[in-house]
Amino acid sequence: MFQHSIVAAPAVLVQNPAMPTPAEIAFRLVLITFNHWNMQGELQDGKIILYDEVAPEFIQIIKKAHETRFPFHRFALMSEFGWDDHEACRQNISAGHNMRLFSLKNATKMSKHGTGTAWDFNPIQNPCWDINPDDRTIINGIYPDNATGYNPCIPGTLYLGHPIVQLAIELGYAWGGAIWKDPLDLMHFQKALPQHEKYFK
Repeated sequence: MFQHSIVAAPAVLVQNPAMPTPAEIAFRLVLITFNHWNMQGELQDGKIILYDEVAPEFIQIIKKAHETRFPFHRFALMSEFGWDDHEACRQNISAGHNMRLFSLKNATKMSKHGTGTAWDFNPIQNPCWDINPDDRTIINGIYPDNATGYNPCIPGTLYLGHPIVQLAIELGYAWGGAIWKDPLDLMHFQKALPQHEKYFK
């Protein structure tokens, strides 16, 4: 049976000392706990921090994953990794809020992970591809760097038309496998909220 709970996120779990979360965002962040299928076909507990406005929609999406037995390696909070996105992705961690800059492009701009309106699912199965803008057949790099490729037949992998991707799009989310030509960020989902636009200018 699918189970979940939502409580206010403790400040210690949302404040990256190197890049503090603005107070108006921090007090709206919630800690969501839930159960999900893992790669061994067993139920395990997961947790994620997100902006409260998107939490009910995330629950709909994770419930769909539960119903379709879509597996996740592990959910964890970024504070466990010192807010190091690269290390978390290398360990195939699915996660949400992380006050940081955009990883590959526009590195001076804040990521939507900072507002808690974005999350990543299974980075190893769904890596981010840095594509050569002059020749899209050339891959400049892959993130995380220990990902070995992409195969939609492997459990835990997303693709256009997948039930989770489709539901997220219906709920108003953008999927990184479809919204950008470069990078092609297959792990990434995000939602733009008008009150946060000032952070991305």
